Amino acid sequence: MRIGASSGQITELAVIYKAVATAVENKFKEIVLVTDSDYAQNCFVKYLPGWKVKGMLTYDKKPLKHGNMIQAIDELVSENSLIIHWRKICGHLKTPGEDKEGNDKADQLAKLGL
Repeated sequence: MRIGASSGQITELAVIYKAVATAVENKFKEIVLVTDSDYAQNCFVKYLPGWKVKGMLTYDKKPLKHGNMIQAIDELVSENSLIIHWRKICGHLKTPGEDKEGNDKADQLAKLGL
């Protein structure tokens, strides 16, 4: 999927799309998505059901920013009965550990455009 103009939010969604597509390709039925992004997690956990009812429009009837990407992810998840467990971590941690290492690696990959 082409993501177009890059922003932090669309990049976060593109990573989720790639993770979901990879899970589907490998026939996973359940995954854990770890993120430091409230935006990314809330798009799916809090807001998506309401957006779907409103036709992926905002409260003032404007097209949802990044709606095509959010909808594409939702379709992949739904069509493949994929279960996602979300795990929120703090970004840019100073304390050594698994979360810091994973977050640092994700930041490095993002800078490389991967």
